Amino acid sequence: MGDETTDDEARIFQLGREYRNAVGPAPFDMHVFPLGDIDEALLPPAETLFER
Repeated sequence: MGDETTDDEARIFQLGREYRNAVGPAPFDMHVFPLGDIDEALLPPAETLFER
């Protein structure tokens, strides 16, 4: 959107909020830490991405 306005931007964010509310929470928890704060030996293997 090259010529976006404040109204356009507000509508886009409103639609995003409505979508997230309709879909519900993501089926996983994500915790983000700086890599320097974590002992790399304690990290799971790279192929482990998600757990239920």
